[in-house]
Amino acid sequence: MMIQWWMICFFFLIKYSFINCKDYQCNYTITKSDNSTEKCFNNQCYQYLDIISIMVEPNTCKTSFLSLSFSSYKNYILFRDRLEWKLGDLFSSRSLNENRQLILFIDYLDYDDKPFDHNELIRLGINIDFYIIYIRHIENKMYLYGSIQYDPNYPEWHFIKLKL
Repeated sequence: MMIQWWMICFFFLIKYSFINCKDYQCNYTITKSDNSTEKCFNNQCYQYLDIISIMVEPNTCKTSFLSLSFSSYKNYILFRDRLEWKLGDLFSSRSLNENRQLILFIDYLDYDDKPFDHNELIRLGINIDFYIIYIRHIENKMYLYGSIQYDPNYPEWHFIKLKL
């Protein structure tokens, strides 16, 4: 009887741990523009500006949330184009209860940047439900008119949220 009780407890412990790990807290190693490396969790990586590469540890870890920061959209494009894979590969497969979000904090968006161009979005890959860009400075707000929203939690930022 005692063995059965321990087996049931062990089963619930494993099941409970699996459920709580559904929103994986992945550990990333990022390389900054000065070629130094830092470790961060998916909800902390935005603290490092203009990273040039990102690796997840272990490489099988998938997340539902990742935030990154760049001084300009062009620096984000350089980062994205250096990757040999798509950012969507870092995210978990589709789940009914999840909203997989890639959040970018971009200090400056130029008038010729096209963050919501169809070809740009294809380069993100799959497994992303929401693509959210927080922008501090926008060269010409008119070409984004109607898309820009304001967040009271970040009053100095404009943001655009796109459901993919």
